[in-house]
Amino acid sequence: MPVYKVPCRFGKIFEVGEFFTDIPNIKRDTLLVVRTENGMQLATALKPPTLAEGIEQLPDSPKVLRIATVDDKERQKELETVREKEAMAYCKEQIKNLNLTMRLLDVEYLFGGEKILFYYVAPERVDFRELVRILAHKYHTRIEMRQLGVRDAARLVLDFSHCGEELCCRRFLKEFKPVSVRTARLQKTTLDPSKISGACGRLMCCLLYEDFLYAELKKNIPEREEKVRTERGEAVVIGYNIIEQTVTVQYEGGERETLPASQIVRIAPLQPEKEEELRFD
Repeated sequence: MPVYKVPCRFGKIFEVGEFFTDIPNIKRDTLLVVRTENGMQLATALKPPTLAEGIEQLPDSPKVLRIATVDDKERQKELETVREKEAMAYCKEQIKNLNLTMRLLDVEYLFGGEKILFYYVAPERVDFRELVRILAHKYHTRIEMRQLGVRDAARLVLDFSHCGEELCCRRFLKEFKPVSVRTARLQKTTLDPSKISGACGRLMCCLLYEDFLYAELKKNIPEREEKVRTERGEAVVIGYNIIEQTVTVQYEGGERETLPASQIVRIAPLQPEKEEELRFD
């Protein structure tokens, strides 16, 4: 029997992974019961399955167990609307009693009951061993306290970005890649945090989407303060527009002119200034 693989999104923080299956006719957005490294969870198919080359036998994990039934959906609804809310309230009460410096964001009951995940943020390392003991005694299952960074926290509790679209990290991003100030400077005329920061407060992930294009277009553009030659003589670059591929120069007499980059001859190309790349992982 052929083995297929299907990409799915699962869990409270919208993780993405590929699951093996022997069901060839799974459609996009189909709700599935899958086995992850944590246990049984519900997952949403992101696209139809494709043949898993080189795999002859269906692995035990990660694996699609079945297409979710009506009973599966009802159980998941009960977990989310009743049990998780109760666990959230109880855990917050215990955090307050133990005087722990942490903020609980959400709770996730695994569909198969193998464990309960408690997502939190904290400014520093937290000794939550006593809290885990109390929770394990209360719920009689494995307890995992998962500390989140600001990006994962935003993906968990927020929904839309200031562009009006659903957060990229919730909708399709598989992983967070570092975004540098260099990328922002290359694409923006301003470093106003309100214009280049995402919902998490970090530099927007979408700055990377066109970074390659901007880098390629910038190769034809001289640096500011670089000496160049035009049909009118030598001048100094005082500005440029990467998208329009134009360069603004100033001549010795103070006169300024904007020209296509193709009409500029670089006399002594300058290297871009080295700067510390502030990365947000």
